[in-house]
Amino acid sequence: MIDRRSILPRLRAALGRAAALTIIAAGLVGVCGIQAGAAGSQATTGGQREYLIKAAFLYDLIKTTGWPSGPSSHTVQICVVGSDPFGAAWRSIEGKPVGSRKLHIEARDSGQSFSDCNVLFIGDSEQGRVSQIIVGLGRSPILTVSEIAGFAKVGGIIRLMNVDNRLHFKVNLAAAHQAGLVISTEALKLADSVQIEAGSAE
Repeated sequence: MIDRRSILPRLRAALGRAAALTIIAAGLVGVCGIQAGAAGSQATTGGQREYLIKAAFLYDLIKTTGWPSGPSSHTVQICVVGSDPFGAAWRSIEGKPVGSRKLHIEARDSGQSFSDCNVLFIGDSEQGRVSQIIVGLGRSPILTVSEIAGFAKVGGIIRLMNVDNRLHFKVNLAAAHQAGLVISTEALKLADSVQIEAGSAE
């Protein structure tokens, strides 16, 4: 059994590390004499760091989440549909243990089935059809995650946000319960907001 209390400090640390993004970005842009090409390269590095932090945060959040009967295979499957801002950052958590299972990440086309997914990250490119995707999942025990504004309004569970270059997240608790998922109470205390009724949050 996973000791969720041992994971919570890492969740807090992930949020704390995100606070450094502001300082890092300001330092990179403010250095005198930076050429345009170098600035572009540094911006890319900052973006990679952002999603390394978000990947680590998601990994620890997944470990605090309970599925109704546990994943049915030897892997905990993260499926990615639409644009993928994480890119190579996923490699930092690929294959890591979740209890007796290992984490696996793979891209899916919008027309594919998500029935074997435990976690579904929905990219910004799917904003126009995110409602359709969520409705199609029904009450399947899938932890849905996105950065799309208004994600909770259509029944999404976890929305990741950047606020002043800091990592924040919102939880639609009603949507999690409908999917049969249990998110640690202590983890919920770290959320920017917890929405009790589906459709009441952004």
